[in-house]
Amino acid sequence: MGKILIANVGNRTLVMKGINGTKEEYDTKKKGKDSFKEATKADWEEILKDESYLELLDSNIIDAIINAEDSIDRIYLFTSDQAGKDENLTRKDTLYAGEILCKLLKKKYSQLSFVENIILSGVKAINLDELTSSFREKLLDIVENKHKGEKFIICDSGGTPQQKNALKIVAEYFLNKDDVTFYQVYEEDEDENGVIGKSYAEEQKFYQIRKIADAQSMCILIERGEYAAAAYIGQKTQKDIEKLLWLMHYRVLLMTEDAKTQILGINAFKNWERQNPYFKKEFPSIQNYLKQEPTGDHSKWNLEFTKDNFFRLCEILELGRFYYFKNDWSNVVLTYHVFLETFVAFLNIFYHCSTEDKVTLRIRCLDQLNISQGSKDFLNDFKKLNKHFTGHTSLNNLRNQIAHDGKGVKREEIVNIIPDFFTMVESWYSRFGVPVDKNKNAFILANKELQEKMKRT
Repeated sequence: MGKILIANVGNRTLVMKGINGTKEEYDTKKKGKDSFKEATKADWEEILKDESYLELLDSNIIDAIINAEDSIDRIYLFTSDQAGKDENLTRKDTLYAGEILCKLLKKKYSQLSFVENIILSGVKAINLDELTSSFREKLLDIVENKHKGEKFIICDSGGTPQQKNALKIVAEYFLNKDDVTFYQVYEEDEDENGVIGKSYAEEQKFYQIRKIADAQSMCILIERGEYAAAAYIGQKTQKDIEKLLWLMHYRVLLMTEDAKTQILGINAFKNWERQNPYFKKEFPSIQNYLKQEPTGDHSKWNLEFTKDNFFRLCEILELGRFYYFKNDWSNVVLTYHVFLETFVAFLNIFYHCSTEDKVTLRIRCLDQLNISQGSKDFLNDFKKLNKHFTGHTSLNNLRNQIAHDGKGVKREEIVNIIPDFFTMVESWYSRFGVPVDKNKNAFILANKELQEKMKRT
């Protein structure tokens, strides 16, 4: 099949035939029975009586695109039928011009299988919001229901500036870049008698509106930590950012090796830094993540944790704080419980303690060892968060409620059960040297870096 042309009908899309094959436009300054709307209505009524009346009329603008794209075999025309009593607007309505063009173009170009007039009734031709909403409804039906997967031509000439912009906005958003071509038609100036000069069509490299709209949606998703969803949106228009979004997706899952190897390759950081010289300047926090540089002070804990293990613990704290800023209290509980278990597991490994799975047994084992006061302070906090030591509902119960029962928690629930929980947690950051300030959170910083890059891409 051929391509589908979509165009607005303006007051110069339908014209009258002049002498020697020239084209003359209707007088759009007239009002009342001589207005463009009424004149084309009268012409349409004559055509319904006798189609030979078409010989007095001609098409304009659209012809230049058909000549440039000989594969066009179907056309959708958008015309206006505005509501209200303001004749300054309604006198220029193009609904009858659209009806005439449907017959005229079919007769003029034998390759056309159909030309359809889509009348935007009750929509002002100068109201961008109303037009965009109407085009969205109509184009969605055309693109998704009637002609899914087909190729389209969009005419960026004809109609009011608002009509052209609305069509362009919606077309860019609904149509993949590879499935649409935009054309602008340029016309020579008319002479003093209203004779229209020759016209020609020129392909336009648009597609910035879709990119901006996608970028805005992606920024919102990034703000919420929905990196996978943002990456899917960015597949077409934000390829430079897409890999980093997948990296952040794995990062939020605490899957560091997957983030580095599956997304950036085996020699992840070296390859990425070499191929993207701007990386260090534009993504310093993400660069530190790839280098596995802890955001806390390892020098105070180097006797108990390797740098890699300390980095892991800092990452969990950063993630917990990120969920805190999002008011995502279920993930706050789960993440800090992961921190608790990971801390104990790493101490067990360091001190060659029991490898029992139960956290309570690990803590009892560590109690018997000569560990630092800093670690003892953490273990004392952890005991306050475990029912086996407190004898009443605590953090591990909330964690089980989420993980096993599928029931989320609210902040009030956490505070009711553990009144000093958030004060306790903030002390963990202080002991590790991990910032609690929102503007210094590793995930917030990475989000800002990604969003700033997207604004300039």
